[in-house]
This record gives sequence, structure tokens and C-alpha cells, in this order.
Amino acid sequence: MNFKTLVFRLRGQIIIVLYLLGFFAPWEYFFSSSRPATLWLAASTLLARTGWMELAASTALVTAVALCCCFLGAILRVWGTAYVGASSMLDFAMSGNRLVAAGPYRYLRNPLYLGNCLFATGVAILMPLTGAVFFLAAFYLLHFALIIAEEDFLAI
Repeated sequence: MNFKTLVFRLRGQIIIVLYLLGFFAPWEYFFSSSRPATLWLAASTLLARTGWMELAASTALVTAVALCCCFLGAILRVWGTAYVGASSMLDFAMSGNRLVAAGPYRYLRNPLYLGNCLFATGVAILMPLTGAVFFLAAFYLLHFALIIAEEDFLAI
């Protein structure tokens, strides 16, 4: 079993570990004695300090953007799963016995991965700032590796 196959097989467990590391950000407790601020607070404060809007408005804007990301990500995941079937979502091995060109696959090459990334971006707002940065970078790299693994598999 090669590395790409192993990452694909363990993708669910890897994603769970990334979420846990993002939320708990254990490195924060080694370098700081205070509770770390969330990305939500940092982004809202940064917008308010620019002078474009007040803190209440910037907080509402950041919250609305995060909720939109979560909502769009969930919609893409459900829509994409409806077209490929839940069985292929739960499969530990890559499979490709037919071309799906309907639904979201008519417009996007990887609607499930885009849905994952949008949802993760929305959820990351609740993480500590360094946890969110780590989580998003690792999450996007994981999905890029999964896309490359699937592309290699489908090229065969």
C-alpha cells in the first residue's frame, strides 16, 4: 500500500485529528498562560480597527461570512453525495466505475472537497487564531493530496 492510498483510507481519522488540533491548539498552552483568542474575535477586531465599521457590525459581518461558508459547504456535500451515492463516500478504497457528469459534477470537478473546505473555513472561526491557521493550512494540504491521489487513480 503506497502513501497516497493510505492517506485516502485514513482521511476521516486525519480530518478528525486536524479538527481536534485546531480547536485545542495544544501549543498555545506551552507559550501562553492566558486563554487564546479565537479567529472570530481577531477578525472582528481587525475589521473594527481599520475604521471601516464598528465592532458590532464587524462581528456580525464575520459571523455571517462564517455561517455562509458552513451553509454552502454543507449544501455542496449533500448535493454531491446525492449524485455519487453514500456507499462511495464511505468506501475505504478509491473506485471509479462510471463518470458522473450530473448535478454539481456538471460544474465542479470536486464538489465534495470544495464543500469540505468551505465548511472547514466557516468552522475555523471558532478556533484559536494559531489553531485556525494550522488547521486550515493542514486541511487544504490534505485535500490537495487527496485530489492528486484521485487524479492519479482515475488516469489509470
